[in-house]
Amino acid sequence: VSAQEVRWRTDYAAARKDAAATGKPLLLDFAAEWCGPCKKMEATTFRNPGVVTAVTAAAIPVRVDADKDAWLVKAAGIQAFPTLILLSP
Repeated sequence: VSAQEVRWRTDYAAARKDAAATGKPLLLDFAAEWCGPCKKMEATTFRNPGVVTAVTAAAIPVRVDADKDAWLVKAAGIQAFPTLILLSP
C-alpha cells in the first residue's frame, strides 16, 4: 500500500472501538468486488492525495464488503454501491 492510498480497515467492530477511543468518526465505504463504480472510485477518488490526506486525518476508514458483511449492509439499509456513510464515534 502506497502513501497515496487510503488504508481501509475491514474489521468493523475493532474500528468502532478505535473511533470511540480517538473521537474520530468512521467513514464506511460499502462496496463489492463485482461493482464497477466501486473500482473506479478506488482507482481515482481514493488515490487523490488530497482525499487520502483528508480521510486519514479526519476519520477511521472502513471498507465494508457487501458480500462478506451482508448483515451490516442490511442493517444500514444500503441499496446501491458504492455508498459512503460518515458515522459518529
